[in-house]
Amino acid sequence: MVNGTAIDIQVPFNGDQIYFSICPTNFTLRRPCANVSGNSLIITYESPNITAEAVKANFDEIIREVQMYLGYLRQDADKLREEMIEKVRRLIHERKTRINEGAYAQKELGF
Repeated sequence: MVNGTAIDIQVPFNGDQIYFSICPTNFTLRRPCANVSGNSLIITYESPNITAEAVKANFDEIIREVQMYLGYLRQDADKLREEMIEKVRRLIHERKTRINEGAYAQKELGF
């Protein structure tokens, strides 16, 4: 055990906590270091010699990393949404084409 002090900073957020466990397609080698508890991030700073400046610098860095990761996740979600919209449009077009071809064939048969 190391003598020192630990400070927990609780940062509330709105939204689903599951997003904090998803690794985006773009990421850095250093992932944000915080725990999720309910709708709060818990940022812990531990040191034998805590200063306000060190705590604030650590907090600011982790918040920047969290915001960056959430931005990457937004990009991934936007790309996935666009891909899904395009796929659905293509499938609808293919289905309409098959229906029209079937209707034409039925008309040609005279039924």
